Amino acid sequence: MQTHIVKVAARGSELGRFREAKSSYRLEEWCINTAESSLPSIEALRKAGAHLREKDTPVGFPTETVYGLGADATRSAAVKGIYSAKGRPSDNPLIVHVCDLQMLRYLLGTTADGKENALPERYKKLIDKFWPGPLTILLPNAQPSRLAPEVTAGLSTFGVRMPSSTLALSLIKLAGVPLAAPSANASTKPSPTAAHHVKHDLDGRIELILDGGPSHVGVESTARVVLYETTYNATSDGVVPADIESADATQNGHATNGHGPSTRKFGVIRTKRWGAAAGLNVQNWRKASPMISEVDESAYIVHTGDLVGVNGQMIGELFDIDLGKDTAGIAQGLFSALRELDSRGAETIFVDGIDGEMNISAAVMNRLRKAASEIRS
Repeated sequence: MQTHIVKVAARGSELGRFREAKSSYRLEEWCINTAESSLPSIEALRKAGAHLREKDTPVGFPTETVYGLGADATRSAAVKGIYSAKGRPSDNPLIVHVCDLQMLRYLLGTTADGKENALPERYKKLIDKFWPGPLTILLPNAQPSRLAPEVTAGLSTFGVRMPSSTLALSLIKLAGVPLAAPSANASTKPSPTAAHHVKHDLDGRIELILDGGPSHVGVESTARVVLYETTYNATSDGVVPADIESADATQNGHATNGHGPSTRKFGVIRTKRWGAAAGLNVQNWRKASPMISEVDESAYIVHTGDLVGVNGQMIGELFDIDLGKDTAGIAQGLFSALRELDSRGAETIFVDGIDGEMNISAAVMNRLRKAASEIRS
């Protein structure tokens, strides 16, 4: 199977907009823009929508959070294609993406006497405030359900969100079906925030990836597991040198003890507090060209050097990525930074966590806590 990337321009309301109906929410119906300037992008999305309706291989597409792997949420064969492409356990439920409230009401189904099941009142204020955007809500699954059983993994509820990406909304509208869409990465890999991340993981497993540029948020609306050996250290100076020694001994069964440099590779992701190399003793400090982030708009600088232990012995090579102090920028660059270090063979990654209990800060820390093998404060 060949994997093709198709670029789709998606700026502002170029692809579509919400039409407000009388006495209803502002998100009632997503309408496609028919202006001549938008036709090439619309045609590409129309073809992708037909693919989603007719084929069982999922499509990679951008949302404002990360790239998703979308399939028709109403067809079992299509949803099974997601699990197959990702190598994901089929008992893990999927989030459903809708383009407007009309589609959401369709999923809520009808009562025994043929009346529409109403959207629970308690959700209306949340939807009005946070949709479209990275908020997933849980709703009762209709009986009989209009979703493929593989979407809910047997649960009586389903998770649903309305993305704010105009490309995602237009794709769902043109497909004419809700899309089940987890992140478009292979299981155990960081979530993708650019089309080339998706191709790196799923090349040959899917046919089509829509390239709408890098994701703007960078973390998903709900938690995902990223299997990395990641450590937090809340000291302002950075990582304690003994942490490196401990990680080396844990991984190799012994430290190098001065008998020549180890081939171990370490990674450091800096945010708001740590200085260069997280305060570790590094020799031959130099700039390195990014391996996989060169097409990202928010490209970062990678430094590398030879890591020296507490007793002066060479331990291995350290790669350093500074994501800056802006919380939104940290969120946007986090998964790209993890992929960068993964591509360089880093076995242990030290990450400087960020403060904050709400919004993006909380989302970043949620991902990191789930990924970490150890957390220190």
